[in-house]
Amino acid sequence: MRDWSQEHPQALTRLDQVFLVASQNHLDAARSAEQRRARRVRFLAGLFAALFAIVSVLAVVSFRQTRAAELSRNTILVDRMVGQAQDLLRSDPRLATLLALEADRIHHTSDTEDLLTTAARSPIFRTVSGHTGDVTSVAYRPDGTMFATSSSDKTVRIWNAAAGSA
Repeated sequence: MRDWSQEHPQALTRLDQVFLVASQNHLDAARSAEQRRARRVRFLAGLFAALFAIVSVLAVVSFRQTRAAELSRNTILVDRMVGQAQDLLRSDPRLATLLALEADRIHHTSDTEDLLTTAARSPIFRTVSGHTGDVTSVAYRPDGTMFATSSSDKTVRIWNAAAGSA
């Protein structure tokens, strides 16, 4: 329409020309507003994509740091538990064994494996012999000094826990 009006200016009245200019200005303003809106949408989409990427990277970093901190904490805790269990091996092998088992459950290391092997060789794990049948039950005295066994050979034996003798 603009081209036609420029080629035929005498065909339009002054009011038609004003209307045509106002319409063209309105159309230009609408196009400009649409372009601004499209730029704003593209900007916001890019911003959200960048924020999502940043948050994703931060989440991964946070997860890795949390895992590293847990590993560090567990390593320190297990080292302390191994040291305490080693100190207890002679005085309380049962407690030392329980401590070694818990340390190994928290974080398996060569130290916990060595400690469990040492604890397994302690007197608390020695076998006793004297029944002719399979042992069917064991009961310990609360102070740990004695225990009783019953067997399928229909006998009961009372044992000295320290010596391992009946």
